[in-house]
Amino acid sequence: MDSVSLFYSPIDELIPDWHPKKQILDNIPWDELVSIAKEAYTTDWWKDKPNPRVMVGLLVYACITHERTYRELEEDFSFNALCAYACGFLD
Repeated sequence: MDSVSLFYSPIDELIPDWHPKKQILDNIPWDELVSIAKEAYTTDWWKDKPNPRVMVGLLVYACITHERTYRELEEDFSFNALCAYACGFLD
């Protein structure tokens, strides 16, 4: 079965390469940030450990878009292709 994209087409196609925020996101050392975030969850105290890429992506997205509230961030996470791109949802 083919995977269905979050936005009915690949997110890479929805965000132009020249978009300044996409250029910022493409230059972030994601692997290093995710490995640092994983260190915070070394114990089994968390029942369901959060996805570090989503956590780091939301933090970075909030910083580059100047989102002020968790509600605005949650709405963007649900409906904004750039936010999904920052969180690692690429297709």
